[in-house]
Amino acid sequence: MTAKERLALFSSLLFVLGGGVGSVYLLASVVGRYNPALGTRPVGALESIVGIPLLLGWILVGLVAGSVLWLLVMTPFFTRDELRSYFTRPEVPAISRIFAWLFERFYPR
Repeated sequence: MTAKERLALFSSLLFVLGGGVGSVYLLASVVGRYNPALGTRPVGALESIVGIPLLLGWILVGLVAGSVLWLLVMTPFFTRDELRSYFTRPEVPAISRIFAWLFERFYPR
């Protein structure tokens, strides 16, 4: 593995995880601002049923946003084929299709 590949993998990890963690922090601060009593009472079953899918969905939105931001930042440093390999491999049935679409949508031609 070359230094350029290591840099790409490390920076993608920072951007993608940073997008996920940042989105959760944003969600928590917005919810905490508009509903301050939420953190002081026990969480019921209905809140868990609604809240857990909402949290997982919000994390996925942050991960996708971090991936797109990483693509835009790395565009000057890598060729199109080099960046495509990071978005399409390894082949994961539904996710690879989504990231291939994102790559085609956001990589400037």
